[in-house]
Order: sequence, then structure tokens, then C-alpha cells
Amino acid sequence: MMEDIEKLDLIKLIHGHIGPNVVLGYKMGRLALKLLGVDRFSLQKVVTRVGSTPPTSCAIDGIQLSCGASVGRGNLKICNASNYSATFISKEKGKVIIKLSNEWKEKLKKLTSEKLESLALEIWNTDEEKLFVWK
Repeated sequence: MMEDIEKLDLIKLIHGHIGPNVVLGYKMGRLALKLLGVDRFSLQKVVTRVGSTPPTSCAIDGIQLSCGASVGRGNLKICNASNYSATFISKEKGKVIIKLSNEWKEKLKKLTSEKLESLALEIWNTDEEKLFVWK
């Protein structure tokens, strides 16, 4: 799909490479918009709990790209906790907390540098329901 290729190119342009964490963050942000029924740039606040150092913090770039929250806009807060989750808040629609599934947390722990892009593409092609849990 051409649209998917363009999104992956944008992720690579902004983040520098296609890796599993930035793709997870991107998909997490898109899922939040879908679950809340809001458009990009309409979230009041996003609080990330993916850690503040790479590689898990790469998810923050993906979240910024997909839902438009950013430190510069003042609606993205980065917590150093690393339970691989984020809270997305809409003034009109409420909030959703999205966490990476335990299965995928285990896959990331076993990741080697040679398989970064292949795992990222596997994540890209996996349904959000298999990647995340939310409430």
C-alpha cells in the first residue's frame, strides 16, 4: 500500500531509521485517536511511560508523529517510568490508557540489532489488538 510506504518513509525521515519502538509508538498513537474518535492534533494531553532513553524512548517519536502531541506544544509529558504505556486524554472524549502486550514486551527483550527493521515491519503489519491492551 502506497500510503503505508509514505508513512514509513516519514517515520524514517523524522526518526532516522525504522525500528520496532518508533513503529510501536506510531501505532499506539493511531490506536488512541481511533479509540477516542478524535483527529490528529486534538488531544489535550499525552503522558508517556516508555522510559526516557533509547531504545524504548524511540516510541515517543512515533507517538508524536501519529497523534500530533509534542513537548513543544506543551501537551506531551514524558515520564521516566518504563511500563511501556501511554495515557491519551481528550477534553471532549475522555481518556484511554494503552499498554504494550506482555507477548510483545518479551519479543522486544530478545531483539538483536540485526533484526531491528524486520521486527519493525512485522509490528507495522500486526493488528493493534495483538500489540496492545487498553482501558
